[in-house]
Amino acid sequence: MSANLQCPSELLFIICSHIYAAGIPAVPSSLDPVALGDYGMPTALPSSMAPSHWPEPLVRKTLNNLCLVNHAWYEAAKPWLWRRIEVRLPRSWLSLVDEITGGEDEQNVERTAIAVEQSIQAVAEAAVATTGASSDEEALKKWKERILQTLAGPDGSVPPEVLTPPASRDPSPRRLRAKSQSPARWKLMRSISDAVQDIADRNEFGLYVPRVHDPRPGRFIRHVDFNHFRTIGMRRSVEEGVNSRFVTGQRVEAILKEMPNLTAFGATEYMDGALTLPVLNELFLRGPSSRVPGRPSRGRGLVDPNIADEEDHERRRDCSELEAVDFTGCVSAVFVSALTEFVGTHLSPVINDTNGEDHRDDRRHRRAVRFEEDGPLTFSGLRRLSLRGVKSIQPHVLNSLRSLSLARCIRLTGESIKTFLIQAPAAAQIQELTLYGDQTFPSPLSTEDLEELFTLAPCFTSGELIYLDLSSSPTKAQNVEILTLISTSQDLEWNRTGGGIEMPRSTARQTSLALHSKIISPLCTPPLTSILAPTVAQYPTRVRVIELSMPVLVGLGAGAGTWRTIRSKGGRGWYVDTASGWVGGELVRGLPRDHPFRIEMNRLADANGNVNSGVGWHARKMEVLHGCGMSGREDGLYGAVSFAYQG
Repeated sequence: MSANLQCPSELLFIICSHIYAAGIPAVPSSLDPVALGDYGMPTALPSSMAPSHWPEPLVRKTLNNLCLVNHAWYEAAKPWLWRRIEVRLPRSWLSLVDEITGGEDEQNVERTAIAVEQSIQAVAEAAVATTGASSDEEALKKWKERILQTLAGPDGSVPPEVLTPPASRDPSPRRLRAKSQSPARWKLMRSISDAVQDIADRNEFGLYVPRVHDPRPGRFIRHVDFNHFRTIGMRRSVEEGVNSRFVTGQRVEAILKEMPNLTAFGATEYMDGALTLPVLNELFLRGPSSRVPGRPSRGRGLVDPNIADEEDHERRRDCSELEAVDFTGCVSAVFVSALTEFVGTHLSPVINDTNGEDHRDDRRHRRAVRFEEDGPLTFSGLRRLSLRGVKSIQPHVLNSLRSLSLARCIRLTGESIKTFLIQAPAAAQIQELTLYGDQTFPSPLSTEDLEELFTLAPCFTSGELIYLDLSSSPTKAQNVEILTLISTSQDLEWNRTGGGIEMPRSTARQTSLALHSKIISPLCTPPLTSILAPTVAQYPTRVRVIELSMPVLVGLGAGAGTWRTIRSKGGRGWYVDTASGWVGGELVRGLPRDHPFRIEMNRLADANGNVNSGVGWHARKMEVLHGCGMSGREDGLYGAVSFAYQG
C-alpha cells in the first residue's frame, strides 16, 4: 500500500487509461462479424479475426475496484469510470440523474452552496501552502476574504446579493446563502477559479492555482447512449407509461447541462418523447456556435435584453462541440415537432415582410436579426452523418464528412447525388459511402452518373474510399465480397398464392442448382490450369457472402459443401462460404476445418438465428457514436437496424 501512495498521480492516471482502452474494440478491418474468443493479434490487415478486447463489464468492475483502493487511485480512475455511459435500466437511469445533477429536490441548492464553500476553502488552503505558510491561519483568512471580495466586485459574475454574513459561523466573514436564487453552479465554480487567478496575477506572480474541485462526475462524461434502454416487462399500465415516464425532457436537459465535455449522444425510440426543443438546443448549440453577438467571453459585460436564455448561451460557449449524434428510430411527434422548430429557428433563413407583420412575433424577429448578422448555424465538428430516408440537405450546413449514408432517400435524384459528391467540399474526404437501394426504393443513379462519379468525385479519385455500397446500382466490380440477390431473378423469387401461402416458382433443388451453377461457380471457382505451367490459381472475384431472401434460404437447407446459411436475429440471412476469410492481409479460400474463423462461422450457422443483433454482413445503418462508420459493429437496437431488418 505504501508503494501505491508514492506513485505519481500521472502514472496512476495512465494505468487507468490503459485499462479503459483495453475494453475498446479494435477498428474493424473486414466485413465479417466479430469472432468471440482470444485468437491473438493479426499479423496483417485486413483480417477476419479481430484482436480480442476486455468485456465492458470487466473494465467497469476493474475501474470501480481501483476507486476503492485509496484516494489517489480514486482520483485517477474516476474520470475513466464515467467517461462512457450506457443507459440500460429505468432505475439505473434515475440513479444516474441524481448522481450527476445532485437530485431534483430542494436540498440540491444546499449541496451546491456547501460544495462551493468547500471549493473556496480548498483553493485558499492550496494557495497558502504554495506560498510556504501552510499553518498561517491569518493568511488563509485573508485569501478567503480576497476571493469573496472579488466574487462580489462589480466585475464579478456572482451578484453581491447572494453573499451574506453567516448565520451560525463566526470565522468566515461571508458565506453563500443556500436558499437564495444564486447563479448556476457551473458559473460559481468558474467564478471562483477566475477570482483566484486574478488575485494570484496581481499579488503573487507565478503562483500555481489549483483547479476548483467539482464533486459531480458530469465533467468526465464524453459518451451517453440509450441503445440498450428498455421499459418492456416492467408490468406498467398504459397510463403509467404515458404520465409517469422515466426518461423525460427535463431530466435529459438537466444531465446535459452538467456534461460540458460531451461529444457523443445516442437516442432510440424508447425515449424519443424526451427529445424536446430545450434538449436539442443543449445538444447542438454548444461551443463557438452558441456565441451571442456582442457578448464578451468573461464578466457581465453587455447583456442583450432580447435574449432570455443569456446564461445558457454563456454556459454552452464553454462546452465542447458535439461530434456524433444518433437518432435512429426516433419518430415520435414530440421529437419531430422539436426538430422542425429547431431547424426553422437556427437553419432556415427568415425573409422579412415589407409590411412589418412578421415583427409581431418576437422570436421570428430575432431569427431574422440573427441571420442578418451571423448567418445560419453550421456544424463544423460533424464528421459522420446518416441521412437514411431524408428528403433534402443543404450543403452549406456541413464542413468535412468522413462517412455518409444516403440509403433510401426517396426524394434525391441521381443528378443531385452526383452534384453533391463531385462539387460539395464536405464530400471531398469521404471514406465510407453507402447509396443503398432496393426494389421498393431503387438507386436513382444511372450508368452515366456512376461513370462521372468514378472519374470526377474527389472521394473516388483520392483512393481513400474503404467502404462503398452501390446496391441496385448498374455497376460491376471484381473486388466485391458481398452480393445481395433479393428480387433480382425469377429463379430465386417466390409467388404468393391464395390463403397467404408462398410457393416457389421453382423447386428448392432447382434454386440450389441455379445458384451454384450460375453464380457461385463462375465467381468463386479458379480457372483450370495446366500441370506443365504451375501457377497460383487466381479466383475470378472475391465473392464469399450472398444475401438471399428468407424463403430461398429455407429452400437451400443446410447448404452445399462449405457454403452454409447464417441468419441474423431478425429477417435477414446470408449464404456464406465458411471456408473463406481474410488471413494475414490476404483473402484465403479453403481454410482448414480447425481454423478459428471457420469454426466461428459454423457456430453461427448452427445457431439458426439465435445470435445477438450485431451478427450479419452489409449493414443497413452507419455506426455513428464511435466513428467506425459503415464497417462498424453495433448490438442492441442499433444492431437490429443494421442487420436484422430488411431494407
